[in-house]
Amino acid sequence: LRVLAAVARAAAGAIVLPSPAVAARAGWPAGLVGAIALWLRRGLGFEGAILAELPPGSSAGPAAVEALLCGADAVLAAPDAAAVEAAAGALAAAASAGGLPHGRLAGAVEAVLRCKRAGGLHRLPPPDPEAAAHLLARPSDALLARRIAAAAVTLVRPGPVVASPAEIGFSRATPGALRRAATERWPGARLRHDGAGRWLSLDSGSGACHLLIGLPLPEPLPAGRVLLAHDAVPASLEALLRAAAGEAPAPGRLPG
Repeated sequence: LRVLAAVARAAAGAIVLPSPAVAARAGWPAGLVGAIALWLRRGLGFEGAILAELPPGSSAGPAAVEALLCGADAVLAAPDAAAVEAAAGALAAAASAGGLPHGRLAGAVEAVLRCKRAGGLHRLPPPDPEAAAHLLARPSDALLARRIAAAAVTLVRPGPVVASPAEIGFSRATPGALRRAATERWPGARLRHDGAGRWLSLDSGSGACHLLIGLPLPEPLPAGRVLLAHDAVPASLEALLRAAAGEAPAPGRLPG
């Protein structure tokens, strides 16, 4: 709380909190996220935007609605299409059905606009995706992105290295970008549809390595080696697959 108070008093434009769903998985008491949001507003007079981190996959939908009801002004979805679509659909449905009061929505919009004004974003034209891609294509930036991504890959549980998997297991909750990257790297591997877990499994027949994108970690973890990358951008996926194949270490650390 001391860190949050310092950030709020420094006139930050936004503060990120876990959504109640993410906080519950981390063992936070029920209602703590809402209490912190209320304390930021009424206790510290924070006028910026409160952003809430959502869980991945379809569970992001109800989590997004709960986050706004607890005082968040916007949500940060996990890097997969299922989470984004679930959150957007659930928020729109709740707003139409009256599950999100208009006063709460208006307050959220005002907070986001204040955040944009504080950063001067309201005076800027919409970003051009093609121009951004051109800037990020500079060799020096690409090299830096690969170094950062490689340093962030985390070994959650040790186990066997799978350099050449016989099977690649995935579910509907597995990020599509991760599935495509793995099948492109190992085109000869058989594809296997697993259960509801959001990880991708590399199975050599004598052992398995499971790859995850983003926190929180699932409970329980799948049996075998578990590696984690924190987003699904190409540099992170490349680093994650190289670590799975034993071509690179996994030096990252879990928060806390």
